[in-house]
Amino acid sequence: MRIRFAKYGRREMAVVLALSAAAVAAIILALPTFLWWFLVLPVLLSGLVLYFFRDPERNIPTEKGLLVAPADGYVTDIEKCPEDDWLGEEAGRVSIFLTALDVHLNRAPCKGTVEKIRYRKGRFFNAMRKKSARENERNDVCIRISENGEKMLVRQIAGVLARRIVCDCSEGKGVERGQIIGMIKLGSRTDLFVPARLNVEFLVSVGEHVKAGETVIGRFV
Repeated sequence: MRIRFAKYGRREMAVVLALSAAAVAAIILALPTFLWWFLVLPVLLSGLVLYFFRDPERNIPTEKGLLVAPADGYVTDIEKCPEDDWLGEEAGRVSIFLTALDVHLNRAPCKGTVEKIRYRKGRFFNAMRKKSARENERNDVCIRISENGEKMLVRQIAGVLARRIVCDCSEGKGVERGQIIGMIKLGSRTDLFVPARLNVEFLVSVGEHVKAGETVIGRFV
């Protein structure tokens, strides 16, 4: 199977690989053979960076009326709450916490058109805390769903370690279900908001691990 890496990490991967190569050369030239076990450090660092920016292939479901996970990670909340910024009504919310070992690419939950994108600076609280949704640095992507003309919201939320949110979609442009729309670098959180009146049946439970673009998290009833 072909190994792919996210384009958003090209700079980081190039820098770390170059520094690691220089460190390996320095260790080989400067240290006696019995201390070459230090080589494991730059090799391990390179491996971790490559692992973090991996872009595995996903099997995107094609059945109509489905919503797929916008991120890899563990479901931490499924609840109804007001969403006044974009939807202007009560919404069903699914929160997904991404650990440092998860794939950090974000994907579109459904086919639609990006209506609005808004980035907001903020704090960097632990992404598992509820107040992180209100106070942390975040990026909102509002999507008009093709199947029913309704709006939904994908919210990228930075965490304690994350210091950069990448959004790779444009207002007015269409997206396909499972299409990569960005990335949050290091531990973070992604929230999905869908109007409660649409009676979406959520098919995941709190504590379940989901895969972006592949795990069906909801179905329009």
